[in-house]
Parts: sequence; C-alpha cells; structure tokens
Amino acid sequence: MIAFRCDFSVGDLIDNKYVINKILGVGSYGNVYRVTDLHGKVWALKLLRLWDEPSELHDNLVARFKMEFHTSRIDSKYLIHSFEYGIVEGNPYLVMEYCPKGDLAHNKDVLKNLSPLARDVLLGLHDLHKSGKVHRDLKPENVLIKEDGQAALTDFGIVGDKQSSLTQKNWINKRPKQIFGTYFYMAPEQADRKGGGVTYLPTTDIFSFGVMIYEIITNGNFPFGMLDSFEDIEPYQRNARLGIWNKSLLKRSEIGRIWYPIIEKCITPDYRERYQSASEVLKELPQMHLDITIHKSGARIRKLRIVYGIEFGKTYDLDNLLTGRRKMLHVGRGDDNDIVLMEEWTSFVSRYHCTLEQGQEDHLWYIKDGQWNKEQQRWVESTNGTYVNSSPVYSQRMILRGGDVITIGDLKLIAETE
Repeated sequence: MIAFRCDFSVGDLIDNKYVINKILGVGSYGNVYRVTDLHGKVWALKLLRLWDEPSELHDNLVARFKMEFHTSRIDSKYLIHSFEYGIVEGNPYLVMEYCPKGDLAHNKDVLKNLSPLARDVLLGLHDLHKSGKVHRDLKPENVLIKEDGQAALTDFGIVGDKQSSLTQKNWINKRPKQIFGTYFYMAPEQADRKGGGVTYLPTTDIFSFGVMIYEIITNGNFPFGMLDSFEDIEPYQRNARLGIWNKSLLKRSEIGRIWYPIIEKCITPDYRERYQSASEVLKELPQMHLDITIHKSGARIRKLRIVYGIEFGKTYDLDNLLTGRRKMLHVGRGDDNDIVLMEEWTSFVSRYHCTLEQGQEDHLWYIKDGQWNKEQQRWVESTNGTYVNSSPVYSQRMILRGGDVITIGDLKLIAETE
C-alpha cells in the first residue's frame, strides 16, 4: 500500500465524509481532529501518518492501528468507542466519539469530583483488563470527560503521543513541556524491560493510576520528583524503583491523607505487592463501596485466542491440537512447540515458555510455567514468566477458566469456553 502525504487543515474534507473543524492534537504517529460528518454530527478522527514512516514499518503500524480500533470496540461505557475504520490516500483513520469537555488534565472540577472520576477510570481499566488489554499509557490526557461528566479512557494504541503530552498545562501547572509526559507515570518494570523484565500486567496500569491521583491531589506535583530535563529521568525512575516518594506533600491536605494508603499501595515498586486488579482498588475508594468482580466461567475451556500480539485474533482449538493419547501441549517461540507464538519487536517469549495439560479425569485444562527439557532431563522455567490475570504461574499447575487472560511475554491470550 502506498501512503500519500495528507496535510489536512480546518475546512478540508477527509475521505469525502468528514469536514475538519479543529486540530485537536499531533502525536508521534498521527493527528487527531474534531470533524463533522455530512449529517452534522461531531466526531473525533485519528489519522495515522503512514506517509511519514519507512515503508518497511507500514505493516506493523497498520496492524497496531487496527488493534486499537478493535480495543475501542470493547463493550464498555468507560472506554471511548470507535465507530468507523477507513483509509484516505493510503493512510488509515479511526472515527471516534467526541468529548466536548476535554480531558482530565483540563477539568477544573477534577479535585471536587475525584472519587467519581477515579471510579470511572478504574471501571474502564477493569473492562480493558478483562478483555486481555493493558493500557500502558494511563495519564490525565488519556482520560476524556463526556457530556454528562463521566470519565472514559482513550488512546489504546500508537497514535497517541507515547513520549509526550499533547495538551498544554492547566491545573497541572508544573508540567514540563511535552517531552516527559509519559515518564511520570511509568511503572519500574515498564521502564526497565531489558530482556529479563516482567511483562505488562494490569498492575502496570494500577501504578500509573496511583501517580495520576497523586498528581491531581498535589496540584501538579509527582511522587518521585520532577522532570525538567533528560538528566532528571534516571533519578526519577531510580526513586520509583526504590519506592522513594514525597509522602509529606500528599499528607498536607485532608483529601491527601484519605487517599494516602490507596496511593501507597498503587505505586509500590514491587508489582506483586500492589493492588492486583482495578476491582481491588475500587473496593477501597473513598465514599465508594462497589462490589466489582471478574466473571469466571466454570465450564471447560476449549480455545485460546490472541487478543494482543502480531497474530491478533488467531485462535487455537486445544482439543484438536492433542495427538494420540498425549494430554499435553507445549507453548513457546520454537517450531517444536504445539502452539508457536510469534513476536516481531520483542524477544520475551521463551523457547520453553509454558505447558498446557488436560486433566485425565476432569478433562479441564491446566497451565504450568516452563517445559520438560528432554535433553537436560529437567524442568526449564521461562525467562520472563507466565501469568494468568495478574498472578504468576509456577511449575505447579494452575486451572484455566473461561475469561482468564494469559500473559506470555508481550502477548496476551484469552481462554474461551466455546
């Protein structure tokens, strides 16, 4: 596919359908516009600037852009929805619901309505996580306010600027210009992914949520320091790794003292000691006592489907993969595995990553980290771990149930009963 340059301006018509009213933002890979369709309805339109990228990257960028479209189709009122996927001059675009009240960073009543807005953010994360997704870039600019005041998450892919903020400062009056936006919210394991780091889990978003709430309460400050230059990144991330943060600033206000124990558990360096799910945080929100649980089907699972990865949507029928009397399937990156998982930009999937085993009597499926190595005559664990939802899987088998999300390297698969 050839992508031609599209320098659209206010008043231009995109794909003979959408008139540009305003340029809302320019990210690393794309532009965001407020547009009006031919019936007068207002939308937000994201355009992937494919013409700016080398042709050898196009397939991967388009695949990720399509994945963002599918993510924004998840049935949740706490996620901004996409309604159309199109192509103009070889460049893909998404048409999404438009939120006239802007983002959380520019909402003057954010502190007054902190608990309800935090609830909405967590419900969005809950719906995202149970669908096998991790946001990875949660920050105030990626939380939009709908007409009725409800918050909803946006920017599930590559178009949103991953290394900077698209908007100017408002109540966050100490935010440096653009470049350092994402670093403020980055969990230690997200910042340090050099081969042996852990994979992206829901706890990554929980960390970002804690930093974001701290920022709101302290009027633009951040728990681990400030980032005014590139030289500040390393000490900021070191403080995050060591759990060194400014508690006194949070405790200066009554609302800060109320939120202190929640924020502390969100931003602890060890992801295993954080809240393990958005539902756990929801239950402890000030003035909020919600019973949110992730549904687990008791039926026997039959398939695994990739919900994040370059083979997005690929399905594995577990029973059909079994051969003879063998009740075991090997999962990893080598061709000698029964389920071969493909990576393109990372190398977090091990050759002997995990094992699926069907029970002899109950015929339920179980999962174990690692595989038996015939050559070494021993059990070999994966390099980066296997996770079900947010829990690590060990060499002792763990039962799989419908709706479970399996994280293997940077890939996520969901267990399905049909």
